[in-house]
Amino acid sequence: MTERASAGKLALQALTAAAFALPGLATPAHAEDDQSFSIQYSHYFEGERNLHDQSYSSLGLKPIEVDSVSADANLNLTDRIKLQASYSQDSWSGATPVVSLPNAAVEAQLMSGASSPNSFYTDRDHHPVVVDWDSYDPDTGLYQFRADPRLVHVMASASPETRQQASGALSYEWNRAELSAGGGLSEEHDYDSHFVNLGGKFDLERKLTTINWGLSYTWSRIHASLAANTAADWGAYLDQIRDVNGEPTIFGRRHDLAGDIGVTQILNKGALVQVDLGYTRSTGFLENPYKAVILGFDDPDQYVDASGLRYVPIKGVLEQRPNLRSQFALTVRYAQHVAPTDGALHAEYRLFRDNWGVTANSLDLSFDQPLGGGWVMTPQARYYTQTAADFYRPYFVFDEAYPAHPGGPLDLSQVPLKYFSSDERLSGFGALSGGLTLEKRFENGIALDLAYEYYAHRGGLKLGGGGEGSYADFSSSLLTASLKLDLVRNRDARLGAVRDRGVGGRLPAFVSTAPAGVPFADMLARGGELAFDIGYVDSSAKGPLRFHDRPVDEQEEIDLACGSVACALGPLSRSDHELLFEFMYAPTDWLTLIAAPRLVNRGIVLKTLEPIFAGAGTIGPRPSGPDGSGSHSNGGWGDTTVLAAFRLLDKPGNRLQAALGLSVPTGRDGIRLNTKTDYASYGLQLGSGTWDFTPNLTWEGRTGGWSGGAQLAGIKRLQHRNDAGYRLGDEVTATAWGARDVTDWLSLSARVAYEWDGRIKGRFKPHLEHNVPEQETGQADWDVNGDGVVDSNDTEEITVYKDEMLPHVVAGPEDLPANYGGSFWDAGIGLTMTVPSGALQGDQLSVEWLQPIATAANGYQLSRRGTLTARVSVAL
Repeated sequence: MTERASAGKLALQALTAAAFALPGLATPAHAEDDQSFSIQYSHYFEGERNLHDQSYSSLGLKPIEVDSVSADANLNLTDRIKLQASYSQDSWSGATPVVSLPNAAVEAQLMSGASSPNSFYTDRDHHPVVVDWDSYDPDTGLYQFRADPRLVHVMASASPETRQQASGALSYEWNRAELSAGGGLSEEHDYDSHFVNLGGKFDLERKLTTINWGLSYTWSRIHASLAANTAADWGAYLDQIRDVNGEPTIFGRRHDLAGDIGVTQILNKGALVQVDLGYTRSTGFLENPYKAVILGFDDPDQYVDASGLRYVPIKGVLEQRPNLRSQFALTVRYAQHVAPTDGALHAEYRLFRDNWGVTANSLDLSFDQPLGGGWVMTPQARYYTQTAADFYRPYFVFDEAYPAHPGGPLDLSQVPLKYFSSDERLSGFGALSGGLTLEKRFENGIALDLAYEYYAHRGGLKLGGGGEGSYADFSSSLLTASLKLDLVRNRDARLGAVRDRGVGGRLPAFVSTAPAGVPFADMLARGGELAFDIGYVDSSAKGPLRFHDRPVDEQEEIDLACGSVACALGPLSRSDHELLFEFMYAPTDWLTLIAAPRLVNRGIVLKTLEPIFAGAGTIGPRPSGPDGSGSHSNGGWGDTTVLAAFRLLDKPGNRLQAALGLSVPTGRDGIRLNTKTDYASYGLQLGSGTWDFTPNLTWEGRTGGWSGGAQLAGIKRLQHRNDAGYRLGDEVTATAWGARDVTDWLSLSARVAYEWDGRIKGRFKPHLEHNVPEQETGQADWDVNGDGVVDSNDTEEITVYKDEMLPHVVAGPEDLPANYGGSFWDAGIGLTMTVPSGALQGDQLSVEWLQPIATAANGYQLSRRGTLTARVSVAL
């Protein structure tokens, strides 16, 4: 048996704030000899945990799911200078353990009707028991009870959250040495990290021996809301807690210094061995602010009856870890070519130890086996085992009275332990995982991978026994798909293809003059070509709130921005980030097919609006909507656009094309936040939830060093409503631009754009709310007063709970459909760089900034702050 926590931020935050593998701790990767670009998508999902006779559905929980996308590029800037750049985004949601405790405490909570577990009983041997309070024997004065040795996780669920990380490194290569320097940043809603790193290698004995080394430094800032953890005692951190937008928020700093050194030795033409030694020193705030620990107090002076029952009050507190962690790791890798099958065996052993008492061992095995035709199969297996940290226990019981200040929090100075944690990642356990990777390599330098891995986390798999109980066991799966492009081989293949066509050896090129922010404006030049685009769009809006084109004060916001009810929450800022992936193929010279999935991340910061008095009373009801104050974000796959682009006119200096497409509703449209059954606001949904028609018409012209163009595009919703009960408005956009070539590889552009967004039609449909309380006064149909007779005296006010369909709560302007859409004018500048030669010849990088110049928004909306768009276009 378990319970759902009262608020949902905990699940995601518990996974992120105390992550052991921090960004930047690894030294910079040495630049690869090949020049490559790769993109990878992975989906991680856990199975359901043992909840002791309850199901995830009955608790309103879902297991953890994570969607990750990463892109990496390795480029030779010169013969000796190399660039490595990477970007990744992770979006995840679901339920995770927040605290563990005896199941007897949960049953005692259910029997007493308490809002959270606050005590349990033990027998004379201090084993937890469940007492049958209906079994009282007046002759003996005793109750019956049964032993219950089970432990249980209290789970909490969270809405999707997102982490973004970007990093880069430059390296310089001498004949026998290499030096790399890099850095980057990682951002979450409650955890920001910046890192720098330095590394290098030395080649000895005609490159048969290589010495690798690296250093890195990471500084991190924690700013985690505690609004979802109000049941826990925060006494140890009062000097680190401040109010932020109406939410108690804990602040902390963390610093990590890491170094490693390794030796790679080629043993013979078919084998090599590598030995690495690493050290990491972490200081500062190392706790997970969303993990609680149950402390119990068994008063040795308490009254104990003849049965031996003992009363143990409990209290949840935020965990406390040492502010220093020293970690050592020894890794040995071995690779062996297997001549009979032309395969390769890879083996790796890793020993990890730290000053917290954790010792871990892992063994990895994999075998790369070519299958012919460019196919490679790689099975792999891994075993991992670790001991528990010195200060870890599922829960703690102390032989003393409850050390509380009168009417105040726990007196932690009376607790005999300074450090305590129940984070399952610090427990003793073992894990087995196995997987299979299939890779297809094409002659033009493209490689496609598809991989699956299954992971089983078990206390019983710990080496030597003594692992955590089975209540903490879980399994997970990881699906991964990736595309890698060898830029050198791809360029050679492209050169060969155009030579065969007799077109003078000119590489396929992106000849469009459209700025980065103009979507689907380009077509491939010739039939048979392939191309890939990756784009990034960043837009934001900030206060003050505006009605149409004028700012409004807080009182007007409360009075009018939520329609017939008073606003309880007000938006401070909104952000939207989008990664767009375009895969293009030209069956003929006049037709290009495009598939464009996108990964989106939407965020909003809300504040609690102060009550406003008018006359004798407050204005309207003040709902506690689905979103509390503070930061909220939502990330995952958005809608996918599929298009067919037709070349209508293609003459020197003029080109006209039309594109007809559909937007496929792959993005979620009924997302709920924080374990609520009500919906998140319309602006935090990831997709439209409807099939949409997406036509556009694009003209481009060129004369001398000048070029320009125009595009008319639209979105027509093809369905009356989505599954959540509403439909986004239709859209029309019109834009025109001009560009001037500065050099043969660089052009500058200016653009003006108009966009009309229609109003949202309908609204969120009613949602099912469980255990809605109703106050009723009337005659009871049972003996209330205990006189043995059910009569008219058995009348009192009673609370009745029932399930009920309720409308969406309008807590802030973002919850009202009337506050979406409008007419918008923007103007901006951009630049486009076309690679003139080398492995990337003909490919493009374009960047554009659009600034709002006029806005006529519907209803009450934040002020737009502009849009940054960046796009990379690569011919395959």
